Amino acid sequence: MIRTKSAYEPKSPEDGYRVFIEPTWPRDLPKGKALGADWMRELYPSQGLREWMRINPRKGDLFRDRYLLELARNEKAVEKVRKLHKGRGTLTILTVPMEGPWDIYETLAGYLRVMCE
Repeated sequence: MIRTKSAYEPKSPEDGYRVFIEPTWPRDLPKGKALGADWMRELYPSQGLREWMRINPRKGDLFRDRYLLELARNEKAVEKVRKLHKGRGTLTILTVPMEGPWDIYETLAGYLRVMCE
């Protein structure tokens, strides 16, 4: 199972392996192992795609397609997640509040669900 959960919610046994993908760590969250998660920022959209997203906020579908393409090219990180998911059974992507019409976390979770089948 691959799911999303707020990084501000307490860790639970149902979380399995926890990953945090934000490019910068929020100041109000404990870092790394204190949060009970690995930091895998390489799964977050690239800086170029994030800049494009800010300029084109109404193009959520196109953003999603571009993000999926980035993920497909990021074989090393995706393979790492596949192995972790296989070994632990559950993978939880930790989320933080976002603004905008796109949903990075659900896009990533959906992609990983397909790749981990």
